[in-house]
Amino acid sequence: MKRLQQLGVGATKKQAEILTELEEEILWERGLLGDHSPQTLLDTIVFYMGLYFALRSGKEHRQLRSSPCQVEVIERDGERPYLRYTEDVSKNLPGGLKGR
Repeated sequence: MKRLQQLGVGATKKQAEILTELEEEILWERGLLGDHSPQTLLDTIVFYMGLYFALRSGKEHRQLRSSPCQVEVIERDGERPYLRYTEDVSKNLPGGLKGR
């Protein structure tokens, strides 16, 4: 295995392409993001959840839960409300310490 890695076999890493502001704007203009249908609204929510909470896969989206809440609205007097996302475990070690 080490010999193959030294030759560069299997050494390529998958990495998502960065979506530019222009590309995001195109998604809005073409109606792929928005609130004009239930499916489009769902797609938009998934897009922003991935963008702002760094959720990488469909599995991470599906693992979000409402009890106990991982995403909550924080409102403080005189401040703008914001969303707080509380992550359960490390993305590098999904099972926590017991998963080692």
